[in-house]
Amino acid sequence: MVMRSTIAFLALVLAASLSISCSRTGFSIAASPSSVVREMYTKCNTGQYSEVEPLLSTDFQSLVHRAGVGVRGICDDETRQSTVTGIDVVSEEIKGEGAKVVVNIHFKDVTNERHKSIPLIKEKGSWKIAVH
Repeated sequence: MVMRSTIAFLALVLAASLSISCSRTGFSIAASPSSVVREMYTKCNTGQYSEVEPLLSTDFQSLVHRAGVGVRGICDDETRQSTVTGIDVVSEEIKGEGAKVVVNIHFKDVTNERHKSIPLIKEKGSWKIAVH
């Protein structure tokens, strides 16, 4: 009985220390705001429009549908007709359930869009691209 209690206690301590260690190193099962931004640009750039919509906040999805431009229109505008060659994350700032990711976007014509600020919001535990 004492042996089982000791093993259970050690397992609990190990689990707690792993949890603390992972939170200190930034390891998370959920996608970070920066990874959501990268995913959105990658999917837009490769024409995977149906996979972009779930990355948008509920408000952003509503706005896209009300405006009648559709996800493809947003993607074509953001990627300059699928010409993105790279995304560099300049910074990521998280404040509670809001975040801002600043990126430099590189295009095939060798131009760059520098310091583009992209807002995100956490909805149901996941980061989503928010309306500016």
